[in-house]
Amino acid sequence: MTTAHQGHQGKLMLRIAVTKQLIMPMKR
Repeated sequence: MTTAHQGHQGKLMLRIAVTKQLIMPMKR
């Protein structure tokens, strides 16, 4: 596993977390 791949995966996880936080309140 390369550092570049690790950084990309981290960005993806961060993006998913942000998206979830935005969607969660809307569903209520």
